[in-house]
Amino acid sequence: MVAKAFHDLIGEDLEIWMDDMATAADDFESGLASILRIFKRCRARKISLSAGKTTLFMSEAKFAGAMVSSEGIKPDLSKVKSILEWPEPQTVLEVMSFIGLANAYRAKIRNFARIAEPLTNLTRDVQRTDTGSRGRGGHRKALKDAKITLNELERRSFAELKVALTSNPVLKAPVYDGRPFIITTDGSKVGFGAVVSQVWEETDRQGKTRKVTYPIAFALRKPDLLGSAQE
Repeated sequence: MVAKAFHDLIGEDLEIWMDDMATAADDFESGLASILRIFKRCRARKISLSAGKTTLFMSEAKFAGAMVSSEGIKPDLSKVKSILEWPEPQTVLEVMSFIGLANAYRAKIRNFARIAEPLTNLTRDVQRTDTGSRGRGGHRKALKDAKITLNELERRSFAELKVALTSNPVLKAPVYDGRPFIITTDGSKVGFGAVVSQVWEETDRQGKTRKVTYPIAFALRKPDLLGSAQE
């Protein structure tokens, strides 16, 4: 309905995403003219706008999952809140979970190996506990049972990786050009996590084109007392 009502203004005076729309301009006069055309169309088609969601003359706005300003399109930092608030690991298994996430984007994190070394050192030489469990099950239990307290160097490593994951060039704003969104999830008794990402094509120094996956948003939560991992 909305797209039909504004079909000739889309791409000229406004953009529509879901049930939201936005307009932008290079100067005040042309911006005001676009707003007036939009308001006149709303009146003609008897379309009401939400006063609570309507904001005018902003230098930066959140739209379509990204922050848009005169400087371009940037990621919405609220989408990475779960990474910034990721609790300090208390077991070797929790360290490995965090390192595993960061490792997926190591190609875009400068000096990744050096930054992560204090944490990766914690994951070495963990012996399987004698619980009757064999193979991966026994090793995973050993990792979970290996309690740790991060020292100053390890805390710095943890903090630097969180900043790297939520900054350029690792984090990207979503694009809506037809490319798919990739949702990757993981869950255990200690928590549930998810990453939303998309693939970009990049050209390296040798002129070769390759596909690179970038994160767009992160989610993390502790499991409820009731319910199962499947739920």
